[in-house]
Amino acid sequence: GNNELQYYRPENATVDGGFLTITAKEESFGGYLFTSARMRSLGKGDWT
Repeated sequence: GNNELQYYRPENATVDGGFLTITAKEESFGGYLFTSARMRSLGKGDWT
């Protein structure tokens, strides 16, 4: 969508001990030079 330079991979997001970690990596994947992760929360909860 917005010309980002990374490919999103589920493997780059982990939860351990109740903490969410999103890891960006310099690696070639899917035609991009970097990978990361993203969280989609739209419609998945009530936010106040």
